[in-house]
Amino acid sequence: MLRGTPTEVFDSLISKHKVRCIAYERDTEPYARNRDSAVIKLAQEHSIKVISEVSHTLYDPDRSVYLDEF
Repeated sequence: MLRGTPTEVFDSLISKHKVRCIAYERDTEPYARNRDSAVIKLAQEHSIKVISEVSHTLYDPDRSVYLDEF
């Protein structure tokens, strides 16, 4: 079990392993968006590729709002 904030945990894992890519499922909740932004920033500082995909919703929420599909 790993304990700490997401950035603390990822920073520790990055230091211990040769992390080249972080992939995750995009979440639209405010907490998740803030968390993901912090992890993306950390990944960029270490030149780690980040992949985030929509997978649990019918539409990509950012694209839907942009295109006014609702």
